[in-house]
Amino acid sequence: MKDYLEQLSLYWHTILQAWSEHREKHPIIECDLSEKTVAAVPAADYVNYLSERDREKTRRIYNRITAKGGMMVFIRDSENRILQSYSFDANELNDPKEN
Repeated sequence: MKDYLEQLSLYWHTILQAWSEHREKHPIIECDLSEKTVAAVPAADYVNYLSERDREKTRRIYNRITAKGGMMVFIRDSENRILQSYSFDANELNDPKEN
C-alpha cells in the first residue's frame, strides 16, 4: 500500500478548511491528486459510492472516528487507480506527517 502522507500534507491546510466549514455535518473529505481538488462530501453519499466490499469497513471506521470528533480523508490517485483512506482523531488534526 502506497503512503500518501507527503501528498496529504501538501493539501492539509485546504483539507482542514473544508472540514471545519462542514464539521457539523461530519463530511468525508476527498483529495483528488489528478484534479488537485479537495471536497467535503456527505458521508452517506460517499460510502454508498464505494464498492460493496469496502462499504462496511469504511462505515465502521467513519463512525468510530467521527464519534471522537475526527475526520476521514480519502486520497484519490487516478493515475495509479488508487483510492485510499486516512482517519484522524480530533487531537491529530495537525500536520499528518507528525502523526
